[in-house]
Amino acid sequence: MVFCLENDPKDLMALDYNSLKETMKRPGKFIRALPLKHPVVLDVSYALNLEPYKTIGKDKLVERSQMIKDNPEFAENCSRAIAEIAEERAEQKKTKQSISADLDPHNQLYSGGFPSEKDQEIMKKFHKSKDWEERYKIVLSFSDERFKHFGLLLIYQNQPNALPQDVYKKIHLETALRILSVEQENFTTIPMAEHLIDTIRAEKDISKEKLEYMNEIDSMIKEMRVIYEKALKSASKIEDLFEKSKEIKKDVKKEIA
Repeated sequence: MVFCLENDPKDLMALDYNSLKETMKRPGKFIRALPLKHPVVLDVSYALNLEPYKTIGKDKLVERSQMIKDNPEFAENCSRAIAEIAEERAEQKKTKQSISADLDPHNQLYSGGFPSEKDQEIMKKFHKSKDWEERYKIVLSFSDERFKHFGLLLIYQNQPNALPQDVYKKIHLETALRILSVEQENFTTIPMAEHLIDTIRAEKDISKEKLEYMNEIDSMIKEMRVIYEKALKSASKIEDLFEKSKEIKKDVKKEIA
């Protein structure tokens, strides 16, 4: 496991163990796996041609790496946290996997059976319409929640402005939670894509064209990560504000009493 030097280790080193562990559970690349079979260790000059390392600069990168080397306790805490998080997620997965699989509309699409005649007519009406706001109204008339769900997703992907803000935010957050998942899902997540890109770039004698193509894909994935991590951070802030407002209300009730 290697530390990603685009992050300042000083921020993590200042945390106690429990806070460090909680931080490492959140989306974001702090530590990544270095393939043991075919590790590719390039000269630092390669990294300095790419962002964000180009902006950070060699001196700062060396300074950060030295901080980690000089703090074996931090490395040990990171290692321990990774192991514990993996064990906890494995346990949670055993109990949640079957439940979430049954409730996931993507898994219900076929297992839920064929659409009723009424919903089939609504589908035809949806595809005939050229107006996305009209399509949103049509989607709401589905009797089967599966088709309502995928109809809203189609609008989200093609014309998100046609959705009411609360509906858009809900779908955007659900999408962020799905594609930023660090579990082994039955669909490709951003972490899975990043791992695959690293594996391909580590291929022996990889062609220049293929490497450049993978770098382009990597840039696109990074942009996606920024967009969806922002959605999770916003949701987290709203949740914090909601919790604070509940605490304030409790305090006010106590004062009144």
